Amino acid sequence: MRAVVIHDYEKGANLEEVEIVDPRPDEVVVKVAASGVCGSDMHLLHGRSVAANLPMVVGHEGAGVIEWVGSAVTDVAVGDHVVLALYGPCGQCNNCRSADFVNCNGNERIKNIFGTRGDGTTALRQNGTQIHPMVGTGTLAEYSVVRSAQVVRIPKDIPLDVICLAG
Repeated sequence: MRAVVIHDYEKGANLEEVEIVDPRPDEVVVKVAASGVCGSDMHLLHGRSVAANLPMVVGHEGAGVIEWVGSAVTDVAVGDHVVLALYGPCGQCNNCRSADFVNCNGNERIKNIFGTRGDGTTALRQNGTQIHPMVGTGTLAEYSVVRSAQVVRIPKDIPLDVICLAG
């Protein structure tokens, strides 16, 4: 797939080929229909992002259509329209068990900030090198691979190019 990737700040970001490998049972693959460009993207491109983990696919505001769901995913289905969320709650920590999802402090969410899964891997590769999706979503790409907790199903009549800014 094509994605906007930054390897170093001197060369900036480029449209490059990236491979999706090994989506997991709790993950979904979203065909990104629209992505916003946020100030945090500009911070990343200028080397001022605390969440930078290069090489990285830029973008975190996105919306699209689910094209693949893992075997453990039950809350969304292929064909659903979704907004991609910055970080999905882990569902395991004390805050999540108290329904305080916005303050989730689980390992998956913390690692997601830096573009990795809880175990430090990613679903994106380029010539064998891991590529990190910005805050776990990397929406300036044709596809985004995220945990199902990171998507919010929306009605199909909402324009994806408008709702993407909610991500």
